[in-house]
Amino acid sequence: FPVAVVVLETDYEPPSEYFYLRQEAYSSYMGKRLQLSLDPAVAYDGIRGFPAKPYDVPVMVPDFLRTPIEGKVALLTPHTSPFGVEGIVSYRPTVNPRPTTFVRTYAFTSLASRVEYADLLPLNAGNPFWTTAEREHYLETSPDPRFGQLAEEIVAAIPAELSDSDFAKALLVKLYLDERMKYPLRIRHANAPDPTAEFLFGPTNQFIGYCVHSAHAAALLW
Repeated sequence: FPVAVVVLETDYEPPSEYFYLRQEAYSSYMGKRLQLSLDPAVAYDGIRGFPAKPYDVPVMVPDFLRTPIEGKVALLTPHTSPFGVEGIVSYRPTVNPRPTTFVRTYAFTSLASRVEYADLLPLNAGNPFWTTAEREHYLETSPDPRFGQLAEEIVAAIPAELSDSDFAKALLVKLYLDERMKYPLRIRHANAPDPTAEFLFGPTNQFIGYCVHSAHAAALLW
């Protein structure tokens, strides 16, 4: 079933040809899955909950890679936080014109990518302004050595001319998962000690799962 009506008020064509509607960003690895970070030393570039008044995200700033996108959302199902095209920089609650149809309505301004993938190849991963604590936080991963071993095997296929490109390595990981994953919602890996490890390495239902499994797998491999 549809979850929302999204109206973009800015003429925008994503370079990837897909609209990425981003809600919450999870960055704390809790043993079985990623969760929202509660560490006050780690700046959060999103919105938690639905503010009752306009809200600006303090850590999202425009740069040459992103362009502002204006839009409106009318939710048909409950959500825990607002979403927008990629990263929301400001949020504005609006009057719900049809409360019997829409759970909630709001307007947003986002920053969305405006460069082709090829233009990202020379860029380094991470943020040069991160503190040591922030860098350690974002690089925390699973103690299971199979994630690191598989990541090394995947990026070993990189062409020599791209061997220094963090983005090319990240793209290889994404393509590896894209080529293997099957997406039936009935397979949840809910009883596995580590759902992401079971999704990646089996022994049953290997590469069978849905968005939470592919997202966790990509993050831990990266």
